[in-house]
Amino acid sequence: MATTKTSESHPDFVTRAGKPINNHSGQVIESGIDEAMRMTDLYEFRIDGELSPELLATFHPVTSEVHRGETVFTCSVEDDPQMFGVVARCETLGLSLIGLAKTGSADAECGRPTP
Repeated sequence: MATTKTSESHPDFVTRAGKPINNHSGQVIESGIDEAMRMTDLYEFRIDGELSPELLATFHPVTSEVHRGETVFTCSVEDDPQMFGVVARCETLGLSLIGLAKTGSADAECGRPTP
């Protein structure tokens, strides 16, 4: 259960990462938004060369394929820091990232409505 506290200065807001969200309850929820409420986007990562199945699996791809000497995989990403984390991981592993594109919403792929 989320830890809560009443906000004296803003009793009608819930704060998540410093951004107020009106919840009409007069409490600040410390733990943020429920996991089921998070929106995720799909990003396509294009790598020069063919990744081994074991290495590819560590990226937890939604889809993957090898085409013309390139490995293309799609990942579900919650936010920019997570997306840049995948990019940094490619760099750390010495992989040549030759393309990156946002391809849609993972929530739409799963049949959940998106705003």
